[in-house]
Amino acid sequence: MTVHPASPRPGAGKPRSEERSDEGGARQLPGATSERKQHSTGIRWRLTTIGLVALTLLAAGCSGSTAATTGEKVLRLGMPAPAVSLDPAKAVTDALWVTELAYDPLIFRASDGSLQPRLAESWSYIGDNNTLFELKLRAGVKFSDGTPLNADVVKRNFEHYADASSAASKIKMFSQLEVVDDLTLRIHLSEPHPAMPELFTQAKFVGDLASGEALAKPDLMTTQTYGAGPYVLDPKATVPKDTYTFVRNTHYWKPEAAYYDKVVVKVIANANTALAALKTGQIDAIQGDFTTADAAKQAGLQVASTPRQWFGVIVGDADGKLVPELKDVRVRQALNYAVNREKIAKGLLGDNGVPTEQIVMPGQSGYNTTSFYTYDPAKAKDLLREAGHPNGFTLPVTTNTKRGLSLVVQAMVDDWKAIGITVDLKTEANDGTYSEAQTAAKLPVFGVSFGSDGEIHNLGTTLFQNSKTFNPFGISDPTVDKLRADAAAIPTVEGREALYKQLIRRLVETGRYVPVVAVPIYYYANDSIKGLAVSPSAQQADPVDFMPAK
Repeated sequence: MTVHPASPRPGAGKPRSEERSDEGGARQLPGATSERKQHSTGIRWRLTTIGLVALTLLAAGCSGSTAATTGEKVLRLGMPAPAVSLDPAKAVTDALWVTELAYDPLIFRASDGSLQPRLAESWSYIGDNNTLFELKLRAGVKFSDGTPLNADVVKRNFEHYADASSAASKIKMFSQLEVVDDLTLRIHLSEPHPAMPELFTQAKFVGDLASGEALAKPDLMTTQTYGAGPYVLDPKATVPKDTYTFVRNTHYWKPEAAYYDKVVVKVIANANTALAALKTGQIDAIQGDFTTADAAKQAGLQVASTPRQWFGVIVGDADGKLVPELKDVRVRQALNYAVNREKIAKGLLGDNGVPTEQIVMPGQSGYNTTSFYTYDPAKAKDLLREAGHPNGFTLPVTTNTKRGLSLVVQAMVDDWKAIGITVDLKTEANDGTYSEAQTAAKLPVFGVSFGSDGEIHNLGTTLFQNSKTFNPFGISDPTVDKLRADAAAIPTVEGREALYKQLIRRLVETGRYVPVVAVPIYYYANDSIKGLAVSPSAQQADPVDFMPAK
């Protein structure tokens, strides 16, 4: 973790047992075309005319004058994308701050990585095989609409998540939800699951609970909030997809932990515009990326970072339904051998990017210290020839522009062209359009910036098993499935590690993923707040931790 010069998070809890509570500046690659150079320069530091106009409009929408004239404590945040829905079951990571403000999770992951009681006071596995899990709820909790928290409401939340979420595979193993009493719920599992506590933390969304009244009319949650968190959305002061205004939840079970009277979250898609708004005092904290990290440090802002995401592509169509050539593992391996990871990492991220071929970060569970691929374009050509494509083939590739991803994918495309592949590259600026095409299995190869955190078991449901988002073609590998299942029945993290390493190596060798560089996640804040902190096991800053510095 790197924090510069952020204050430590107050009240960080101590680690608990598993069963209990339990970017350097963007740089131009050598030999790039003048068109790419202009594009990269524009992404790095220059505010375009559009960006300047956006900043002017932002000034009107995020002025701090209200706080100055009324004495209110107001926190102003910038967020890179709007919320697709305010329903936690349909939430997306880019809009995580909106969810975290209104919805307390069952279990809270603190910035030091420890798991702490929140709406659940305690939890534990029953028995030895990780197939029965019990939650004990906090007494006296009310949702923002004044209705009570109880075990039946938790049960209904899980049922709603299973019906409404595109990531419902996370809980597909829930075979029975048993209400033991008003504050106790037992979850019977159809297969061993070793990482249930992590599943109920704030970044996973499953444990973000809505009231029973809202669950009876779930459409209400699209534009309003019904959580048990410190804040509640003020619809009258909210402009959907643009500005979200929150006020204190008068029913919050721990009112002293709601540090602000109001929180205003502004959607600012352009990274340079967001940084300029932070530097000029129009907002107090934002999520950054590697294209603005140096500038944030040079401006003297608080910068918190930790390795989190890998940038690269997913070969979604590994069964060759749209591009038959991709069904051959030799073709997918050729794509990996052809990419000069060292050059791309150094050229775009300087000292902040780490070349990688794996879907987990260095030091995380399952990470292998020895590499399988080297940069070897000659071997890549040999593999294509062995697969029957000595003159290459046509490869459709689609990427989006978030966080500088398109720069990485463009560099990969250049390497693939060098081994004779004809690449049809499309860049989609609209995130919603991109996501729809991705989940509809219309993109055979698509760019991703994927945050790898937590247990490999949970990573499986998010990434390489039945995930509509990241495995839209439904690719399965019996070897991977068996390794994951065998590991799940082992009670300790240490005991599972050898199998997790084998699993990750299998994914590398089969070439369904072409990771290129491990990139830190960045958060910036001005000196008006404290509590900005991240760590390798808690990679996303949570705004409920933010509090006035004075």
